[in-house]
Amino acid sequence: MVIELEIEFHENEIPPKCRLPRPVEHKDTTKVKIAEATPEEAPAVFVIHGPDKDIEVRRYKNRLYKKSNPSFYNGTRQEEYPFENIPWQTIFRKYNSFGEYTTRAEYEAYLKLRSKEYLIVEKVVFIRCFEPYYHIATFGYSGCGTAIFPEFCDNSRKNVMGYSALDKEIAIKDAIQIARSRKDEECIERIENLVHGYIEVVDPTACKRKFTRQI
Repeated sequence: MVIELEIEFHENEIPPKCRLPRPVEHKDTTKVKIAEATPEEAPAVFVIHGPDKDIEVRRYKNRLYKKSNPSFYNGTRQEEYPFENIPWQTIFRKYNSFGEYTTRAEYEAYLKLRSKEYLIVEKVVFIRCFEPYYHIATFGYSGCGTAIFPEFCDNSRKNVMGYSALDKEIAIKDAIQIARSRKDEECIERIENLVHGYIEVVDPTACKRKFTRQI
């Protein structure tokens, strides 16, 4: 899909009646391409079932993307934009720090890189992500709480503290052990029921990360 965006940029120019070049503001339009794929080209490999909603994760060209339709607050709750009304202009806007200027070439390079984070499958927006896994979290001091959450890996870390989506039972067992060691017995039932969500593995070949158990 190709969208047209309005951009604001600065180029060093010599304005009329000036002797030295300075950043001069310009406005123009440019086109940005967002990758599109069919469900067959980008099959679902995970589904994260959460307490409020499910998040589908698809694989396209060996990269993972999670469903992330842009939304807005309607005064009562968050509501997804209809696909035709997605504010791409706002999503792709480049915000500069005070005193920082961006040339047209720099802005277009930014847009090219930013657009690669998105994927569209049958008018549903997905955004780049990394492998989901289970993470055990503890709160405060002993007795304050222990829980297990589905999270997404950080691409900067090769070895992640946590548990592969394939190791759900091991993650639950270790979380219970940690809870008991902290006198968080009241959390055990919630851990066993994965009340904060669980990861459905549709395609086990998508589980590639190395993990270190948290005990």
